[in-house]
Parts: sequence; structure tokens; C-alpha cells
Amino acid sequence: MERGLLRKSFNHVLRLGRALRRALIFIAGGILLVLGVAMLFLPGPAVLILSLALIVLSSEFPWARRLLDRLRGFASELRARLRARVRHTG
Repeated sequence: MERGLLRKSFNHVLRLGRALRRALIFIAGGILLVLGVAMLFLPGPAVLILSLALIVLSSEFPWARRLLDRLRGFASELRARLRARVRHTG
């Protein structure tokens, strides 16, 4: 009987730990996201902070992972276009 109670308590602690981790990631990512959006209008590295926010949020939220993947694809495509333009003009 004690073993079953211990197992239930342990499982409860694990669930609470996951929820706390998810909440902390949401708060940290949310703060970075707000700062990044503000830096679009104020001086600062907006793209860097927004990318960092998506990296943090993508560890727990699938929508952030999809957005980060799209951003990486866009950056890769932009890099290829810029390289092609430099080769063409150079």
C-alpha cells in the first residue's frame, strides 16, 4: 500500500514539474517575444531576439517549432539568393 502511495506521489510531482517547466518556458519566451516586437520599432537586435524567443518557445510548443522552421527556410533561401547575386555581380 505504501508503495502505491509513493508511486502516485512521484507521478504527481513529475506532472507538476512538467507543468512548471512549460509555464517557465512560456513566460521566458513570451518576454523575449514582446522585447523583440518592441525592438522592431526601437533600436535593438529585433531579429536576433525574435529568433531567440522562437527557439525557447519551440522546445515546448509545436506552433513555435513550425514558425521557426519556416523562418530557417526563409533565411536559407535569402542566403542563396544573396550568394547568387554576389557571384553574378562579382
